[in-house]
Amino acid sequence: MRGAYDVTDEQRLRIEIKRTTLVAALALILQTAYVLDPQVRANAVLFLSALALIAFSLCYVAYTIITQNDRAVSLRMRRGACYAYWTVLALAIGIMVFFDLEHEPVQYRGVLLLYALMVYLPFHTVGQEKKIYAVLILLLVALVTIKGVGVVACLEIVGGGIAMALLSFSLHNGYFQMLRALRIEGDMDGMTKLYTKTAGISRMNGLYATCKRLNRRVAAYYIDIDHFKSYNDTYGHAEGDVVLVDVAGRIKSCFSRESDVVCRMGGEEFAALIPVADEEIARKMGKRLIRMVADMCIKSGAQARLPVVTISVGLIVTRPAKNRVDDIAEILDLADQQLYIAKSNGRNCIAMDGGIIYRGTLR
Repeated sequence: MRGAYDVTDEQRLRIEIKRTTLVAALALILQTAYVLDPQVRANAVLFLSALALIAFSLCYVAYTIITQNDRAVSLRMRRGACYAYWTVLALAIGIMVFFDLEHEPVQYRGVLLLYALMVYLPFHTVGQEKKIYAVLILLLVALVTIKGVGVVACLEIVGGGIAMALLSFSLHNGYFQMLRALRIEGDMDGMTKLYTKTAGISRMNGLYATCKRLNRRVAAYYIDIDHFKSYNDTYGHAEGDVVLVDVAGRIKSCFSRESDVVCRMGGEEFAALIPVADEEIARKMGKRLIRMVADMCIKSGAQARLPVVTISVGLIVTRPAKNRVDDIAEILDLADQQLYIAKSNGRNCIAMDGGIIYRGTLR
């Protein structure tokens, strides 16, 4: 599920194992019914392959149940068992399909089993799924052509494959989108709907690495709501939460490009990392944010020195390719130091390179 589905390698592997276990259980049931057919028992190769698949499926199901909570069994071992089972399953089904196409009338048990199991294949992307389905259906077409199966039977097989492919696309897309939505929801701060500190820093590291590879500048903003404690003491924490949400909304709308990363660092502090062409653009974005928050005209707390709620901003602009710092946490720490300078110089301003580069004006 890499790419569009946005889950980790470990999560992906665990999903593969669960789905393969379902496949093994299904194959176990179908193969047990398959060996009861007199025609199957009359063919030694087919009968022995079916028995081998039953035994292997039973062993795999037992293995996954026993080891699912055993930390001594590494994920690498489980991955190996998973792929080994799919290899054996593919060989067994190939024998079944070949056998079924030799009989008149044509039997579809192997083909139907193949299609049923295809729905559970552990695909990672829609593109990968389409390629595998295309190869499987083409192989079946080649096989039925070689075996001299009639046109009607060939169309039935191909039609069934297309139907299973569409069903699989629908099931997988819905399932993976649900996983992605759950992960995104888990990465979001419940109140402000911005990334949490952990999720935000993780994405900032990715953006920083990309900008380093492309030799682009980045701007890091560390943002604090001025006199927020006074606001809470004056109007209560419920109203303070409303201000947090409103300010977070302004920050999100200011840094709204898909490449921009904004997160809540904790309390009334926020951080943003954005790619920029030059320092002037970074300054303009900071000025815009200062004005957007002040223009909300939210009356400040009783002890505040400013009549409305404002923010202070610490700004760092750097070119990652020329910077030896690879950890975004260090960049944010430098921006936080600039924020301290802004707060020490009257607030409602932007500090950069140790000085105030912009001071907001109030209506």
